Amino acid sequence: MTRKNIVLAVADTMSAFHLPYYGYNRETAPFISELIKKSWVADSGYANAPFTGPSHASIFTGNLPHEHNFTTETMYLTGCDLLTQLQHQGYETMGITNNSFITPEFGFTGWDKHTEIEDFEKFVGYPALQALFKSDGQPSPSEQIKTLVREAWWKRDFISLEKATRLKLGKNPLSPFPDAGARVTIKRAKQWMQQTDNPFFLYLNFMETHMPYDPPDEFATEFVSDPVKAKRKLADGYRIGRNRKSFRWEEKDDDTIRAARALYDSSIRYLDSQLKLLWEWIQTNKQDTIFILISDHGELIGEHGMQGHQCGIWEKLLRVPIIIHEPGVPAKLNQIT
Repeated sequence: MTRKNIVLAVADTMSAFHLPYYGYNRETAPFISELIKKSWVADSGYANAPFTGPSHASIFTGNLPHEHNFTTETMYLTGCDLLTQLQHQGYETMGITNNSFITPEFGFTGWDKHTEIEDFEKFVGYPALQALFKSDGQPSPSEQIKTLVREAWWKRDFISLEKATRLKLGKNPLSPFPDAGARVTIKRAKQWMQQTDNPFFLYLNFMETHMPYDPPDEFATEFVSDPVKAKRKLADGYRIGRNRKSFRWEEKDDDTIRAARALYDSSIRYLDSQLKLLWEWIQTNKQDTIFILISDHGELIGEHGMQGHQCGIWEKLLRVPIIIHEPGVPAKLNQIT
């Protein structure tokens, strides 16, 4: 039996509540709306956790957080069951991540010591990041990277997280970067898919819709007239939040919240355009491919007086898009998930 390729695209931090299909009043995602018309879509899809690590752990294992035990304390996944099964079925696997948590330091390797299978055969850009932390002493490069990401996360230091993400793609964090990694990710994904004739599983993580909501200039004005002013307001808010290690937004006025939502929506609009390019390439070059688009969690932007996502289990943090397109399979709406 011929096995279909699988592309799993995770739009990190993309809330279902900001997509037109789910009733949003802005045209944030025209491509995703069209994709839904010919796909299987979960009308009420939910993530298993409100932040990246445990949510991805559930994606790769099929287990609930209390079962895979990836928590804010353990910060580690033992075994990516999905990848192991795919490898045993003859799939070639590839993971391209733009999120510092989806890396070997946090257990996302797929390594099975009993069968000696390493499922993420090529973790793009990762050797370049490791090389920056090489030293003759202790701790090891891996431990240094893990410490960097842990400290940045607890401090809510989004700039450090973004820097780590850019380093992971082999980019100088001090140089101009056109987006949060989507263009480079898609370029490398195309190159890799073009080179393999085997059935493959390709995992892609996109960070465009994650804080700090910084879409390219040509998209920044999509929903706000003065993106520079809006970004300045948002940056001031981040500094306050980092200093207090708080997700609360009591200090924010309505203008700041509107600016943040507009930039978030513009970021969705930009990522939507990039996903369309990826989809069109797959339809031309790898037609026998199941294309899955999901998110790992949503985002609060002023709701409940909060900003961010690791701060509760409100509906807006957990309801996410789940869209599956399989060639030759009729579109279906699932009202139960």
